[in-house]
Amino acid sequence: MNCISISYRNTPLKIRECCAFSMEEKECFEKKALLLGITGCVLVSTCNRVEIYFTGENRMIPKVEELFIKEKQIEEALFKKSICIYSGEGALRHLMKVSCGMDSMVLGEDEILRQVKEAYQASMEGECCDYECNLAFQEAFHVAKAIKTDTRLSKTPISIGTLAAHAVIAFLEGAEGRLEGNVLLVGATGKIGGIVARNLLEREGIHLLLTSRSHNQEQELFSRAENADVVPYEKRYEYLNQADVIISATKSPHYTFTKKEVEQALKESKSRLFLDLAVPCDIDGDIGKLAGTKIRNIDDFKKMAEENNAVKLKEMEKAQIYMEEGLEEIKKALSYHDLQKNVETLQELADKKGISHVLYQLRDRLTGDEIQALVKGLNEIAGEN
Repeated sequence: MNCISISYRNTPLKIRECCAFSMEEKECFEKKALLLGITGCVLVSTCNRVEIYFTGENRMIPKVEELFIKEKQIEEALFKKSICIYSGEGALRHLMKVSCGMDSMVLGEDEILRQVKEAYQASMEGECCDYECNLAFQEAFHVAKAIKTDTRLSKTPISIGTLAAHAVIAFLEGAEGRLEGNVLLVGATGKIGGIVARNLLEREGIHLLLTSRSHNQEQELFSRAENADVVPYEKRYEYLNQADVIISATKSPHYTFTKKEVEQALKESKSRLFLDLAVPCDIDGDIGKLAGTKIRNIDDFKKMAEENNAVKLKEMEKAQIYMEEGLEEIKKALSYHDLQKNVETLQELADKKGISHVLYQLRDRLTGDEIQALVKGLNEIAGEN
């Protein structure tokens, strides 16, 4: 197997956008690639990567590159500067890393596995996936599932926005374990605020009050959500009473919430959590002196992110073991598949000249280690019968 990869690691977004494929374009490209003489092709296209996995000899790589350049009308020098090429075991290993989320911007993220599965399924339906591609992708999915189940790689968030969302959920669930509450989020269309909002929008029982100083497409998206309302930034203090959690994640040089105005606005006494996810601070630290209030700032989550990243790096060692085992399974299956076409010929030769003759012929074709492995396997088979 070979892989031509364009990813966030070595290619800026502007170029990745030019190289992206729609579903129709992917199907068309795969069919055209087969006409070049390769036997299987799966094209994966996401916001962070465009990768072509294909089976065939290494001499086919320039032909697939040429097809890509022609289809996307990209400058050849720019294309070749942007790509990474993996072949043989390297391509199989890369496919596993991608499927497991070990090559993602957010280490261990699950979304890429769904995207790779969809690309594989589309290739299968278009009859562009041969035995080798099918085997490689199926084993990659098997390994990804094992890593997700048996390690904490995808269960340990390192994004500050995701960690903050988890803190909100833990606060609202409380001792009863029933998720319910209102969250006032200032700066919902910013990078961190947007991550928090998207995480919380997925949870039933949470109602979001979102504010932003600027109007953009993401704000329109939030306004269409059933469990969210977009409210004017200028009226943020008016919504404090109904809020259980108040989050601020803006780039403002001034406080978005001050103690004096919060104290004046609060009429209902209850426990409230204030999360300050801005640098410099958005929330006046003295608010934490008010009865029933608790403040956490971005430094708390940065520390958690660093600790979780250390956990993820340790879990990667476990994930690596699963990957190596999966790689070994693929190599075994491919080798056995290649042997199948000559089984009858070898059987006839063994019947005619004896198994000893066949084994003797291997002496000059195998290394010492390979012969030892073969002899060990044959002796084990003989001992079982």
